[in-house]
Amino acid sequence: MAARDSFSFRANGSLTGDCYGAALRPYRVVTARGVDGPLAGTYLITRVAHRLTRSTYTQTFELIRNATSNPAGRAGMPGGAIF
Repeated sequence: MAARDSFSFRANGSLTGDCYGAALRPYRVVTARGVDGPLAGTYLITRVAHRLTRSTYTQTFELIRNATSNPAGRAGMPGGAIF
């Protein structure tokens, strides 16, 4: 319970194959730059769902971040994908 509650920020979203050309994978660190202030920074991907149809490829994801993660653009957790 303590480990779960140590993460103060949670986010979720979706991407289409047109917007992001790679497949997201859980337990990778990503940098979110599309937001300002305390929400920008490094996040850990906790869940990804891939949906492939005849015409589209969509990824939905969930992210978590603890209160000690550095804002985007500063040294900290090793970077991965950048949104």
